[in-house]
Amino acid sequence: MKKVILSTGIFLSCAWLAALIGQKTGLINLNKVWTDLEKLYYSVSASKINSTEALMKKIYVSYHGTWFTKVAFSQTADYYENDSIVKSEIWEEEYCFPSSLQIYLTPGDTANRYICRNDSVFIYKNNVLTSAQKAIHDAVILSMDIYNMRYSQIMKRWKDLPYDTKKFHRTTRDDKSYYVVGAAEDDTTSNQVWFDAEQLFFVKMRKQTPQGIKEVNFLNYTQIPDGKGWIEQEVEFRLNDKVYMREKYFNIIPEKDFYLRNLIRRLDRE
Repeated sequence: MKKVILSTGIFLSCAWLAALIGQKTGLINLNKVWTDLEKLYYSVSASKINSTEALMKKIYVSYHGTWFTKVAFSQTADYYENDSIVKSEIWEEEYCFPSSLQIYLTPGDTANRYICRNDSVFIYKNNVLTSAQKAIHDAVILSMDIYNMRYSQIMKRWKDLPYDTKKFHRTTRDDKSYYVVGAAEDDTTSNQVWFDAEQLFFVKMRKQTPQGIKEVNFLNYTQIPDGKGWIEQEVEFRLNDKVYMREKYFNIIPEKDFYLRNLIRRLDRE
């Protein structure tokens, strides 16, 4: 394996030099060439997924450049107490890469919204900012952002999250296999993230909070209508193994229709 990786590295160096010459002459798109070569290199070094680094390389090779950068959808939000729904709402959400999620708690009302952007959350009422606080939205980063990032960017982003990437294992639940980042086998208390071993989707986040162990499960993945990536259709929130909220998505609007939708919205307001 070391010889293969070394040979691949030498090949990439030579190819990179040739591509650089091509870029100077205007005959080659250097960025695309570099991405293709980088994917080729990582496909070799991540042939066996036995670490967080290998898994992230595989995600980069499999999805970078083919995943959506924008998507909008509507959703139901059901709140639970003692296994019973006590309140239901309908929201609208818009995601834009990187790390930007807008949540409208009243459909059609864009003046009142939550914005999760990078490492902060902003609350607007009647288009006036009323609150801003630091908060990292793990699920946005791990279910959408990383599929658009280069491998080096993904690993850098992990450093901002409360998971020990040196801990890694593969497990099976209900006849399905998963890769787990942040915990050793049979460890249920450490902060951890689960990925589907076949499709490499983010499926679970479990971590310690002041209130107890919070778990978020992403369920029922479906392909985006324009074929650019996949998205969950249901999200389940648990605290100490009790469901307290469940979201279900509908009316998923792909990237190609994203701008048209927002243009119509602006025209309606005018």
